[in-house]
Amino acid sequence: MIWFTTLNVTQFLNGGALTIYQNFLPDWWGIILGSTYLLQSFIGLMLDRQYEKRLLRSFAWIIWYPLVYWCVQTCSCVVGFTRALFRPADMKGTWVSPDRGIR
Repeated sequence: MIWFTTLNVTQFLNGGALTIYQNFLPDWWGIILGSTYLLQSFIGLMLDRQYEKRLLRSFAWIIWYPLVYWCVQTCSCVVGFTRALFRPADMKGTWVSPDRGIR
């Protein structure tokens, strides 16, 4: 996400305000990637059709899953990196598992 913003701001400052929206349109590789994802999702929905009859209604919304996934992943990376970067130098990064009441 940072590279995308940097690219667009740099392009805007260099006088490329009219071409800034070319980054939003997929090239041939974007169309192939999107088509492959939709094909895989359609096949998966067809396989699950016998268990849930009205599952194909969600096919139009399924394309938003990767976008939401990438946004959540970007936010968690930024938050995790900044927390690790600005922690005290003598503090170690260890995982403390929450108590689930199982002994």
